[in-house]
Amino acid sequence: MKQEFDFNDPEFIKNPHPFYTKLRASKKPLWVLPRPDMRSSNDGIWVFSRYEDCVAILKQSTSISNDLNYRFKGDTIPFYMHMLNHDGKEHARLRRLVNQFFSTQYITNLETHIYNVVENHIESMIKNKDINLITDFAEKIPFDVIASILGIPLSDMPRIRKWTIAIGNGFDTFTVNEEIIQKQQQALLLLLDYLRVLIKNEEETENQTVLYSLIQAQKEGHLNNDELLGMVSFLLIAGHETTIALIGNGLWLLLSHPEQWQLLVENPGMIPQAIEEVLRFESPAQRSSFRIATKTIDINGNIVKPGEQLTVAIASANRDETIFTDPHSFDIQREVNPHIAFGIGVHSCIGQHLARVEARIAFEKIIARFPHMKLKSNIPQWRSSTFFRGLESLCVTL
Repeated sequence: MKQEFDFNDPEFIKNPHPFYTKLRASKKPLWVLPRPDMRSSNDGIWVFSRYEDCVAILKQSTSISNDLNYRFKGDTIPFYMHMLNHDGKEHARLRRLVNQFFSTQYITNLETHIYNVVENHIESMIKNKDINLITDFAEKIPFDVIASILGIPLSDMPRIRKWTIAIGNGFDTFTVNEEIIQKQQQALLLLLDYLRVLIKNEEETENQTVLYSLIQAQKEGHLNNDELLGMVSFLLIAGHETTIALIGNGLWLLLSHPEQWQLLVENPGMIPQAIEEVLRFESPAQRSSFRIATKTIDINGNIVKPGEQLTVAIASANRDETIFTDPHSFDIQREVNPHIAFGIGVHSCIGQHLARVEARIAFEKIIARFPHMKLKSNIPQWRSSTFFRGLESLCVTL
């Protein structure tokens, strides 16, 4: 369905779901052309919105590729040389190098540290009656946790966060402009230079961290220097960006549905179930990462030709009426919830268990400590992004 849609429309940023509902009803994917004022590396992107189509695409590993070489033809910077942008054996090789740090056992052993992190930030909030749950809480937890896992100095996370936001804005294919791209490129270079210094000073890197482990793997020939930089960059950004949104979105949804907040106050054992509903209802990642067809593929009668790019609208699939009962209602008691917020298939999110544990502990502690917390405004302040769904701020009274 070749049609124009203004993704910069403030109404879309506020609430994209009515648009996705119309798109699903058409049963045809949306063809998005690059902005006419942009130098673009693609001729357009297919946006698939129906759950069945999205799952089929995410599970496809032979006719659809994540390899950026199909787009950049080898002319790319180290930042992109990570596992998500590789297929088959290359993807498996890179993922295997860090799997241990995101395993169930590793995260279980990390829970005490996460509990302490959450407790410390809650204690610091008690001093203030009015707080911003994004900057004072939702950001702080993933910062501490991913810095610990990777071996990054925690004191550096605030500037890394600034780079991450600029980099993420540049990934929003539907809304970028030349200024955003320029800021993204500057942030990418700063991040890579920062990581090169850390790697060069490897004697200061703590053992049993991702950074230390990957440096040793590079020395042993299991990955090259560009892949080392790419993997650390990717895990550093992915390890906090969407988790901040998960915690922030969750607190907003619960506080704006007081009856459901109260349900968790009285039944904290329901928090894991509530997290799944948050992931479905306001998915932190609205779309999948880069995909390109390597062969002609037929997706429910929609023909995608070799070389054409496509993406999955995760946020749309997670509200598909054919899959979810009353999909536009936020219901933490929902029992059937096969959402795809973390993707599916070989490229599913490696850190999904970590994100769930961080969110669970964050919600357990903050709900128990501040059961009477109230929103200062019923109007959410969403970030201006069509790729990530997260809040700029969330002001509350404790």
